[in-house]
Amino acid sequence: MDKEVFMKNKKKIIIVVAAIAVSLIGFSLLNSTYSLFYHEETSKNTEGYSTGTLSITASSKGSTISLSDALPVEDSVGSTSTPYTFTITNTGNLNYKFNIKLLSTGSSSTTIGSQYIKLKVDDGSVTTLSSLSNGIIKKDVTLAAGESIDISVRVWLSISTPNSQIGKTFNSKIVIDGQAVYTETKEYTISYDLNGGTSSTPEPQKKLKGEAITLSNVTPTRSNYTFLGWSTTKNATTATYSAGELFTIDANTTLYAIWQKAGTVVEAYSVVLQKNVSGTITQMTSKSIAPTLAFAYSFTASTLSNSYKPSSISCTNNQVATLEFNGEVSGLKNMQNVTAKINSVTSSTVCTILYSKGDVS
Repeated sequence: MDKEVFMKNKKKIIIVVAAIAVSLIGFSLLNSTYSLFYHEETSKNTEGYSTGTLSITASSKGSTISLSDALPVEDSVGSTSTPYTFTITNTGNLNYKFNIKLLSTGSSSTTIGSQYIKLKVDDGSVTTLSSLSNGIIKKDVTLAAGESIDISVRVWLSISTPNSQIGKTFNSKIVIDGQAVYTETKEYTISYDLNGGTSSTPEPQKKLKGEAITLSNVTPTRSNYTFLGWSTTKNATTATYSAGELFTIDANTTLYAIWQKAGTVVEAYSVVLQKNVSGTITQMTSKSIAPTLAFAYSFTASTLSNSYKPSSISCTNNQVATLEFNGEVSGLKNMQNVTAKINSVTSSTVCTILYSKGDVS
């Protein structure tokens, strides 16, 4: 029986997949299973999230657990017995993350001790029910929308089960509980301010969270001024972004045109060097460089394949920069020397080193 309930600020799903009954009467072990489906769903449905029908279904592939011996058995026998199997299917359009539990439903006085219940899930190791935390047999399973997984459970009595357990039963149920994994769909507006310019203002752009957009290629004009680029600060003297550059900030942002008066004698240009590691931008250095002189900045970086390393460099205002990899750092394992260079600085610029995983040379 399915029941969908939509409530704000709650997200939970509980599914009782099947009940497993095991009895120990004399020295005869009786095993039976039956399907019992109970499905309760709760969905968060608030602005800024994509939601849909939340559903995980389970279907039994076998009705009984057959043991090779009617008596308590060795682990080598129980772990190869015919399993109870079931399929979990995510029929919704959201991913699910959940735990799978084996929970006792009987009273303590008539239930076989959990320390004598042995089990094996899928191809995992043999364990006892009493050793499980909250009865969890599989933890933090993530199932993508539209996907299915098969689960197999083997249950048997430990060879060390004492006669004191004769006449008792073990009743249990397999329970799935978890929650939907919601995807935030925030959208930001990137606006332009000519900041004294007289040409047409570029149209605002929309940007989704976590995505990069290409800024407008439109170059604004202003009488007796040279356009240097765009900045998030209205009174900046150097530009942070050039026309057509990638923009990654996740926020509503206004970009201001930055101007330099024509005929201005420049004594030095500002060179700002920053790094972009997985979308996080951090300034590394800022220097004033006389026109046409070279800029160079050396630093160290990891060489490990699973670490972020400098892979490329780009600069605003048509400045051309390169990265040079100068070998391992003396006395430091898995570290290398790197130098960012501009051979001839002809404009104030912001250079960004992109860090990525993989080979950098």
